[in-house]
Amino acid sequence: GRMKIELSSIKHNKMLSRETPAFTATVSINGIERGTVRNSGNGGAIIWQDYDAEREIEKYAATLPPVDFDGLKIPHSAETVIFELLP
Repeated sequence: GRMKIELSSIKHNKMLSRETPAFTATVSINGIERGTVRNSGNGGAIIWQDYDAEREIEKYAATLPPVDFDGLKIPHSAETVIFELLP
């Protein structure tokens, strides 16, 4: 079925956002809070508090169509799913 992934308590840090958005947020899967996700804004990976949540979203992401990134079709991942949810 469809997985409902939501971010709440999103805090952006525009000063630190360079290659990727610098942020912290709480991630929920199907209405259940699953810890925080954060990124330092330097192009590095998202840091997950709950690795099981990352794995679940990664599996779900594999079922999604590729994302168009500057004309390149790249497979969805747990990271792309989270970045797309950022306002």
